[in-house]
Amino acid sequence: MAWSVWLGILTIVQLATKGRARRVAHTLGDCVFWIGAAYLLDRIGLGALAFGSFLALLVVVAGVSLIIRALTILSLDKLRY
Repeated sequence: MAWSVWLGILTIVQLATKGRARRVAHTLGDCVFWIGAAYLLDRIGLGALAFGSFLALLVVVAGVSLIIRALTILSLDKLRY
């Protein structure tokens, strides 16, 4: 979770300094992935999730991360030009 918070702060700093759209999108996508992975690891640690379900949902979280990256690049490019 600490890494996710750090990536969130880094994303805000990159947005404030008008960093490159791809770099901001990459950082935001990583933040989303690690938040999702931490949540899933918490659920598996509590016994509320089986290992097979964990792996399937981890693939879903990775897909959501890629979608967030694409939407971020699209929106930042439209805002800046």
